[in-house]
Amino acid sequence: MQSRPRRPPSGDLANVTGYASKAAEQAARIAGVLTLWRDLDAPSVTARDMGEGIALAQFYLSEAVRLADAATVSQEIDRAEALRKWLLESWEHSDVMVRDVVRLGPNPLRESPKARAALGILERHGWIAPLAPGTVVRGAARNKAWAIVKGGGDVV
Repeated sequence: MQSRPRRPPSGDLANVTGYASKAAEQAARIAGVLTLWRDLDAPSVTARDMGEGIALAQFYLSEAVRLADAATVSQEIDRAEALRKWLLESWEHSDVMVRDVVRLGPNPLRESPKARAALGILERHGWIAPLAPGTVVRGAARNKAWAIVKGGGDVV
């Protein structure tokens, strides 16, 4: 029997699947603790305590998402910084395209979505400037390309 390739998780909880998959179990445990805290002889978990357990589990899950998102942003910034250094120190042209980064750029940026994200960050921070669609870059009109900007706003 051949197994199907696994798709990467997507959605709001994609970066915290380990926490998300255990959230219901954690809510039940928290509710049990709250019930016993109120009454050590309680025969069952109350609806009130279950609701509060769910609320606390949701809070912990939202914190896990917040922290994971902060780490993801940092990773994107790190990739953009690696691209900026590569453009300024190793790239021989005064302009750049996504395909240049994917083919020749730093290894973590060898996928189009990651390259585009890094280029977008550099553009927002003034390290590259978009060229008009149709600008000739290395002998051909290009829909999307950027001019490399030195620190201080000077185009290379």
